[in-house]
Amino acid sequence: MAYTKTNWVSGVTPLSAENLNNIENGVKANEDAINAVNARIAVGTAANAVSVAAGSYEERVYSFGKTFSSAPKVFLSLSGDGDSGKRGSVSVFVVSTTTTGVTVRYYNNSDVTFSNLKASWLAIGS
Repeated sequence: MAYTKTNWVSGVTPLSAENLNNIENGVKANEDAINAVNARIAVGTAANAVSVAAGSYEERVYSFGKTFSSAPKVFLSLSGDGDSGKRGSVSVFVVSTTTTGVTVRYYNNSDVTFSNLKASWLAIGS
């Protein structure tokens, strides 16, 4: 049911149960819509930093903290410190996704070791 805004005019619009219930119904509908969106998403950042030697990779499994009805789409970003001139040689990507978590691969295609790498994720379910 779509919300119908009440045009409040001082001294004219009655303060009635009907008008107050209209507000309450609108607030409840918004709460339900927000809860429906929140049920479809999970966000997180790796709690522990990952170190990746030159020319190698490391994999980690991260929990979403909730269970989706089917495997969600996962979007990743990478943060951490290291030699900024070679930062473009480090990548992070999804190896596999389940209803409860994601396996992430940190890949280092440079000639230096990177430490303190962390993946952040956004999981969106259907």
